[in-house]
Amino acid sequence: MAAGLRPRTRDAYGRAWHAWAAWCADHGADPWSATRGHVDAWARALEADGYAPATVALRLTAIGSAYRYAVENGDLPTNPVQHVRRPKPPSESPTLGLDRAQAQAVLTTAAEGHPRDLALVALLLLNGLRVSEATGATLADLATVRGHRVLTVQGKGSKTRRAPLAPRTVAAIERHVGERTAGPVLLSYAGTALTRSGAARIVRRVAKAAGVDERISPHSLRHTWATLAHGRVEWSAHGRPRRAGGAGPTRADRLHRAGGRRQPERAGPPCPARLRHQRIGEGMTTKDLDSANKEFEKLLAEVGDGGGAGGEKQASGISDERKAELRKRYQHLDPRHRR
Repeated sequence: MAAGLRPRTRDAYGRAWHAWAAWCADHGADPWSATRGHVDAWARALEADGYAPATVALRLTAIGSAYRYAVENGDLPTNPVQHVRRPKPPSESPTLGLDRAQAQAVLTTAAEGHPRDLALVALLLLNGLRVSEATGATLADLATVRGHRVLTVQGKGSKTRRAPLAPRTVAAIERHVGERTAGPVLLSYAGTALTRSGAARIVRRVAKAAGVDERISPHSLRHTWATLAHGRVEWSAHGRPRRAGGAGPTRADRLHRAGGRRQPERAGPPCPARLRHQRIGEGMTTKDLDSANKEFEKLLAEVGDGGGAGGEKQASGISDERKAELRKRYQHLDPRHRR
């Protein structure tokens, strides 16, 4: 049943099953003869105890996979978790993030401490890595691709991806690594690989020293990256955020909304309204643009649009060279070129 799962996922599934078995024991039920009513009661009890919707859903998924495995092997007739309602995650992310001033203060404070602290904070805050990706990275994962320093990390679902590193992150890593050529990127004081819990302690300590009163976790820095660093978040042509290192559109959208920031402009070819604002941004006022458009339409009527079935209209007093000159001069205002 645990084949193909990462160690942390297996541990989480194991903890969920132990919690479920303990609840069954307290209520006089056998986990292997439990019904949908038992599972539903357990889920509602978790919600009443203050567990986050994502945690409740994870635990239901964990025990559901165990029952599904038993049904597939013929050991159980049905899966009691199959039709249990999963709680929906909130539309706003509950993760606490930093504003721009706080983020800069955290980076400055980290730079004043151990080189490893800045390397860790930079990977999380400037590049949006998960804490497991940062602590699991090795020097063999560092490479240079087309002149850019990248780090190969293993994300959710054991998917491997290359994360381009910000220049400040590269400098912090090189300072921390020194002359080492092998081993983990981030080391503890004992010389071993930095653990997730060790990374969490470093982030809390740095945030507190930077004057951040809220309780900040490593995921808070990734959350800040997703909400503040517009240039590092890709948006699809439909205005939906693309996967940010494994975060699906819904998750990425929640992270962005929680930051209270305006969405970046959509990718893709500009529409006429965007082109209009672009021209205005280049120094033309709205009145100038309207006047130029009217002049262009008037010129089209005089010299012909050149695209009709009957060919180009001839206008007395205007030479072919003059027509070409006028078309070239006002081509950027032609609606047919606004694609």
